[in-house]
Amino acid sequence: RMPESCANCVKSPAIRSLVAERLPTLNSVALLREARALLRGAGGTTALLAELCADGFVGDDGLLTTGTTPFNVFARISSGAMLQPDMEDDTAALGAWGKRFVVACNRPENDEHWEDATEAWLGKASMGRRHRFLSCKDLSWWWFNVLVFGMRDARQLEEAVALVEQMKEAALAFATGRGWSDDVGLYFHVYGHASVNSLHLHIVDLAVAGPTHAHLAYKNVLLDDVLLVLKEELAASADGSLRAAPVEGGPTKNAAKAARAEAGKASKKRPDPAGVKLIADGDAAMAAKDFAAAAALYAQAKALCDSSSVGAAPKEKKQKATASSATAAAEEKKAEVPLAEEEKKLKLMLRLPSQNVQAKPLRDGVAEAHNYAKNSEALLAQHLSKTGGGFRTRFPPEPNGYLHIGHAKAMNFNFGQARIAQEMGFTGATVMRFDDTNPTAEKQEFIDSILDNVSWLGNSPAQVTYSSDYFQQLYKLAVKLIEVGGAFVCHQTAAEIKASRELLQAYHAKKKDIPAGKPPPALPAGAASPWRERTVYENKVHFEKMRQGRYAEAEAVLRMKTDLLSENSSLWDPAAYRVMFYPHPRTGDEWCIYPTYDYTHCIVDSLEDITHSLCTLEFEVRQACDGPYYWLLHQLGLYKPTTWEYSRLNLTHSLMSKRKLKHLVTKGYVAGWDDPRLVTLDGMRRRGLSPTVINRFCEAVGVTRARMTARVALLEQFARQELDATAPRRFAVLKPIKVTLAHGLADAKRFSIANHPKDAAMGSRELLLSSPIYIEADDFREVDDPKFYGLAPGKEVGLLGAGVNIKCDELLKDADGNVVEISASVDASPTRAKVKGHIHWVAAATAVAAEVRVYDVLFTPEMPEEEAAALKAVSGAATATDGEEEEEEHDGEEPDWVKLLNPNSLVAYAGDKHAWVEADLAAAATPPPRHTRPTFQFQRIGYFCVDSDSTARQPIFNRVVALKEDKEKKSIHVAG
Repeated sequence: RMPESCANCVKSPAIRSLVAERLPTLNSVALLREARALLRGAGGTTALLAELCADGFVGDDGLLTTGTTPFNVFARISSGAMLQPDMEDDTAALGAWGKRFVVACNRPENDEHWEDATEAWLGKASMGRRHRFLSCKDLSWWWFNVLVFGMRDARQLEEAVALVEQMKEAALAFATGRGWSDDVGLYFHVYGHASVNSLHLHIVDLAVAGPTHAHLAYKNVLLDDVLLVLKEELAASADGSLRAAPVEGGPTKNAAKAARAEAGKASKKRPDPAGVKLIADGDAAMAAKDFAAAAALYAQAKALCDSSSVGAAPKEKKQKATASSATAAAEEKKAEVPLAEEEKKLKLMLRLPSQNVQAKPLRDGVAEAHNYAKNSEALLAQHLSKTGGGFRTRFPPEPNGYLHIGHAKAMNFNFGQARIAQEMGFTGATVMRFDDTNPTAEKQEFIDSILDNVSWLGNSPAQVTYSSDYFQQLYKLAVKLIEVGGAFVCHQTAAEIKASRELLQAYHAKKKDIPAGKPPPALPAGAASPWRERTVYENKVHFEKMRQGRYAEAEAVLRMKTDLLSENSSLWDPAAYRVMFYPHPRTGDEWCIYPTYDYTHCIVDSLEDITHSLCTLEFEVRQACDGPYYWLLHQLGLYKPTTWEYSRLNLTHSLMSKRKLKHLVTKGYVAGWDDPRLVTLDGMRRRGLSPTVINRFCEAVGVTRARMTARVALLEQFARQELDATAPRRFAVLKPIKVTLAHGLADAKRFSIANHPKDAAMGSRELLLSSPIYIEADDFREVDDPKFYGLAPGKEVGLLGAGVNIKCDELLKDADGNVVEISASVDASPTRAKVKGHIHWVAAATAVAAEVRVYDVLFTPEMPEEEAAALKAVSGAATATDGEEEEEEHDGEEPDWVKLLNPNSLVAYAGDKHAWVEADLAAAATPPPRHTRPTFQFQRIGYFCVDSDSTARQPIFNRVVALKEDKEKKSIHVAG
């Protein structure tokens, strides 16, 4: 147990909370996982140092100078770093050290307590240092130091595991030689050896404690726990997940697997019956996904087998695999692939809500005084009492347009993390919130479309809320912000505000050149608003005038009074409220002032007790620990959620900007927001992509901070995989040429054909072969070629499914010499020639005229925006900087990216040049329900779905995706 003094002798509230509340609830494995996660993440040691400085644990020389218990306990919890005061200060030597481990020389105050250990196994390693035991009664410290907590890759981890296992064997041998009993404890004493400017080495000692020193357990971690965590990470590295923080809340699946492997090895050497049974029990726990119980059972099994006297079982002679067993093994291996993919997806990437003391890590160069992202113990406790410690995310689109594939990724992440939390035994919920603070751009049709698409993708919000639900609370909090000196009413024009920001940018650029230690210069005139220093009373009066509508639009704005000296430009007095004489879709004309995104977003996150606010990277600066998100919550004394940023999704051959998509729609380049060429979810639905395909795609591209552009080919491949298994096969001819079967077919031939060649459960259909038929014009050539497998004069091909060959006998041409009809003979005999080519067809007597739309990518280049920027650079025009969207186009000219539109993005076979399809497709071509859309494979062409405008009388089909190319036979491509 931890002494009570640990919780009473420190000043820092964060340390007091960690020591007094968290330590008793965590076991050493949980502590180690947390330490590893923080050390691999940015700012772990920096955050630790800031706390230690606050509590006086850093000396004048910049070194951590105390070994007091609160320090040790806090250090172990927060980053796994602790300083032993009698260690030699040899930072330079350690920093230059390039191997995987180091032995440090200690300076004991009483040499009589030391014994040389030259015969120990450590003597085998030539490190130029001495290795000693400290003996004091029945307690020995083995000062062997291993760089464990800095390990980052699998090879280093393997070395660490091997070293720790050797240390365990040597330590047990040493304890046995001392005559200690079986209850000897092996502990790792964790500490850091570094200076203020070099917090990067994290080392451990091995402590061998006798039975009378069991109290050491409260300030050390068991050696076996260290082994467990290292092996857990080593197992995780096999699937590329080493960099991800370990799943909190107990042993992970990977840890249980690693424990299973160790138990299996032990049982092979000594198959103790009780141990084997424990392994079976562990397997049952694994099947039930109780990984903590499984890991514990495997550990017990390993211990039993290791200590058992049972001899190893004789090895059985391997038998050669039979053909059937080999096939079964191959099928089993095949089935494991999708399962492995599924397992990779199920990762909780968010930390536990109870750990949201520091809601956002400190940025480099940010002083503690500007760290606004800390929650007080009281606020965090109040939040946890309302949420039960569960996870709450939110999906907050603006209802000013239609959702696109980027929003699908956001949904997949927000709702997905909540679902994974539920599967892990936590509570998890996602709030569907409409950020409806700009009434001029919002419409009910957008709200309806968003809700429909959220449901279509399989997501069920815990609540559906609107920022407008909180307008009254937001207004009252704005008044409070004025009262605490955090806001002022400003009358600058937009141009004046822009000019002042440019002055601030120039000021901060010059400030970087000022030598350290010198005070910064005063702000230049005009950098601050002339109304910034109004009194609280004046600001309240003018804000009330804004609310009453006594100011015109843009005549007054409420701005946050933040920090113009901050390097974070988003903190330069952003707007909080503006005047807008426009009725709101939900509140009508109740308000004429509306809050901005910067003001609303963080407050509503807090009011809704969101634990993790997940946004794309363009919000990173706003949501930094010294940004307006946390500054505002700090000023208002509200709970601060954790914010988490990731890169936005870009797709090749596409545009994601709402403004640019709107330009395409309003200028008529596409046929509305649901045009199948757009990346809007409505467009993808009309194209025939299913929710499963879109969700699989989002999971495959993953969540990362790196800027990335996903290839549209990946999305199409997921569609092919699904449709290959689910789409019934049909015949359709897009560019028909008439073929009269003049010889060999006396009567119409009826036959049955499977609806799917790989799935008998889909049944079959009856087709009629009669003269004439239609075949694809691309399946005929007047001049044959050895690599061409279609029809040519004097050449035979097979008709798919009909069991006959046809041979081109004569050609009928129009006045221009174009072939308009082919006369062919039929060979239906059992001895007909074996032909290489088989083509699809439809019988003219039963075929139905249809419109078929073959869609392709909207833009010719993969990266249209980058290509457009290059074109603009060539023309000498200015371009937007990275991450910015260009302003409205000037002089009525069309933007450069319009020139990059693919002229073949839609090839429609309609009107006089319509396609012919099988008769039963007409029945399926009735207007489809919004959430289901019949889809077919038009054989040898691609996958097609029924369009929204389709009817039984006028069927319309959209191409979802083309068939995979046949690289061996070089199949004929359909135009478009």
